[in-house]
Amino acid sequence: MVVMKHATYTTRCPFSKRLIKPTNKICLFNEQQMAAFEKIVNEQLINRLPEEIIKLIVEKTGYNKLIGQFGHAGFTHWTVKYTKSGRKNVAPLRFGNDRTYVKGSGFKGCDQYDRGYNGSEKNYHLYDVVELKNKKEISEFIVKDEEYESEESDQSDESEESEESEESDESEESDESHESEESD
Repeated sequence: MVVMKHATYTTRCPFSKRLIKPTNKICLFNEQQMAAFEKIVNEQLINRLPEEIIKLIVEKTGYNKLIGQFGHAGFTHWTVKYTKSGRKNVAPLRFGNDRTYVKGSGFKGCDQYDRGYNGSEKNYHLYDVVELKNKKEISEFIVKDEEYESEESDQSDESEESEESEESDESEESDESHESEESD
């Protein structure tokens, strides 16, 4: 049985040593996949090399130690079936049971499922640019409580001082106007 999923978090593929990012297709490497891998290697090399060397090559890949682990579908899915026209026969990923979603905060830097989708255009080539913009916005998104309180108290002190200075300015103006009236 083939188990295909979309990755939900970033990890490293044990087969290719590349990063598996969210929404990448991953496949469970099991005994069936190992048997199919050995069969494909045998078919490709049987006319060129003796069987002992082919078995040695399969052992040196280390895939037999990785049975039961998920990896990139291109490195682990060896039981691909083809139609008569040569296309891959792939079962669709159903919306409900095959995928899991992580709830987000609503902040666009935190939600990753729809990244790169813009109407009917997919803008994966702009992902790095969008990511840089989101990092700048995330620094504004995260607020420390201590800093926020100290800024508020500084502002209240400044507002009290400005009110006092306005009152003193008004009292000086009223004193000047009273003096000018008395002199007349």
